[in-house]
Amino acid sequence: MLPLLILLVIGKIPLLIGCLVLCVMALKEFYDGFTKLEIKCALPVGIASALALYAMLFVAIYKVKDIYFLETLLPIWFSLVIAACMMLILADRKHNILGPTYTFFGIIYIIFLGSTIVMTEALNHAWVWMPFVVAYMSDTGAYLAGSYFGKHQMAPVLSPKKTTEGSIGGLIFGVIGALIFA
Repeated sequence: MLPLLILLVIGKIPLLIGCLVLCVMALKEFYDGFTKLEIKCALPVGIASALALYAMLFVAIYKVKDIYFLETLLPIWFSLVIAACMMLILADRKHNILGPTYTFFGIIYIIFLGSTIVMTEALNHAWVWMPFVVAYMSDTGAYLAGSYFGKHQMAPVLSPKKTTEGSIGGLIFGVIGALIFA
């Protein structure tokens, strides 16, 4: 979390490069989890998708200097990602759809959503901090409410210290944080 916060303070091209690197690392970790389940995801397709998307971000933000230029580029990028994943399905003689499906999901969930940090920073630098403020407030509220009022465990097998009261406190503090920030 600290490297991302430092990159947010610096902003601009270091943020773009840092987000690209962090997203590719997260994507590899995501795909490795499926490898343990014997589901083969295509990391090269994910990395190529990440490089293409971040190259488009660079062009739109720093060359064309119009973030709205992405409205033209993103449909092309999505189409190429879908085509690449479809080719993965066709190339597999067993027509196993799980690997290409998780490949696609990883690209959208990690690479695309990770790039929204760069897009948000390009639109309005202040808004890029909102997720961190809300997460901090939510975690603090959950801890305090759970510590002081927590009686009903949510999932004792998975996490014995998590309580329903803590969840409610986290939700309330998160909403308060969002309202204060907005």
